[in-house]
Amino acid sequence: MDHQLQSDIECFIILEEILCQQFLVMFIFLFMVIHGISIKRNRHVIRYLMSSRVPKIISHLNCIIQDSDTSCIDKLRMDRNSFHTLVLLTKEVGGLTDSKYMSSSEKLAMFLNILAHHEKNRSIKVDYIRSGWSVSQAFNECLKVILKLAPLLLVNPKPVLEDELDDRWRWFKGCLGALDGTYIQIRVPSKDKPRYRTRKGEIATNVLGVCDKNLNFTYVLPGWEGSAADSRVLRNAITRTNGLKIPEGNSIHMLTLKLYHKNNVV
Repeated sequence: MDHQLQSDIECFIILEEILCQQFLVMFIFLFMVIHGISIKRNRHVIRYLMSSRVPKIISHLNCIIQDSDTSCIDKLRMDRNSFHTLVLLTKEVGGLTDSKYMSSSEKLAMFLNILAHHEKNRSIKVDYIRSGWSVSQAFNECLKVILKLAPLLLVNPKPVLEDELDDRWRWFKGCLGALDGTYIQIRVPSKDKPRYRTRKGEIATNVLGVCDKNLNFTYVLPGWEGSAADSRVLRNAITRTNGLKIPEGNSIHMLTLKLYHKNNVV
């Protein structure tokens, strides 16, 4: 009799533990369902608040690209006329389009602001009242569009003529233009910083630029480490497959380039 009673008690305890576990599982399940519903409701609230942010976004953008050339140059490194011309080029030639909540002008303004001041994603998203994801998407979209404009923005150089009237250029008969190097500050992993450290101690990339007498770019070579010498960058520009090419039959231009290379004047 005692043995059967003890067996019944053990069965009761086991059954009670099973019921407690089932209750705990059901409680967790109900909590997750209720929490999921609350998150969905909050998402709708956030989307609804987008309408209240739009006037602030438009006001901030207008302060940069509409109010004055001073603010536009300060933020984007170009005046209002140049900016709106670039917007038309990116839309008509590059294929940049307006999204549901962001215009092409705002995308390009964020893109130029990042490049002009080396701004971080976190700073731009606060200034333009956007999410970090939106800033990243706009930057990548504008970058692809600008690369499509390369054939339009880079011109074929024309040599200085014998009867050149401009006093600045009439002494350089047959010259195609000028070239120079510049440092652009960048962020790189800690292990790569020694290679990108310039003689001035900055972390930057050495960029070679070539332009004609009208200051139109004819060739640009980015990507070299800041520690690389100018002569090394120029040598690579000349020897690489799609590098700096001198038009055939212009021996004076080739001679000029050799003198630059020999004297390391970049």
